[in-house]
Amino acid sequence: MTPIEQLVNLYGNQSKTAIALKVDRQLVAGLVSQGYIPYRRGSLIEKKTKGLITASQVWQAASRAK
Repeated sequence: MTPIEQLVNLYGNQSKTAIALKVDRQLVAGLVSQGYIPYRRGSLIEKKTKGLITASQVWQAASRAK
């Protein structure tokens, strides 16, 4: 499971994920469509999930997606 899939599962759906991250739902939908979270969002994801999804996981998945 990719970090973006884990993130959406953690919060329940894309809308709740967007609210938790304080971003537009369209951004979350785009990330799901891409299949990965960009590098620059790794630290934010780690902070918001309290380490359940680490920046390192985000970075690794982003590097494989390119």
